[in-house]
Amino acid sequence: MIRSRENSNNVPNIVESNPALMGGTPVFRGTRIPVHLVADMIEQGTPIIEILEGYPSLTREMVEYAGIFAATHPRPDRPPTQPWSETKPVGREKGKLRPVT
Repeated sequence: MIRSRENSNNVPNIVESNPALMGGTPVFRGTRIPVHLVADMIEQGTPIIEILEGYPSLTREMVEYAGIFAATHPRPDRPPTQPWSETKPVGREKGKLRPVT
């Protein structure tokens, strides 16, 4: 993890989000590697060594920061799932409302 205050000041410079680069998806600066992709890999249990081998342009600090970034910056296009999102509407029949009794 990031141990010194000096390194933690540089952390915000690791990630950039530019509409001209991958549609504004947060990526690691100087790459086209999405931060949330790496965070998902870590969440699924992929070892950091394996991620670094697959993406040699990343550093250990970048990979460790991906999880922190994903936790503090949720994806804007994916709202949290609501408990009622899987249920069907009640009281509709072929586009018409049924009388409620």
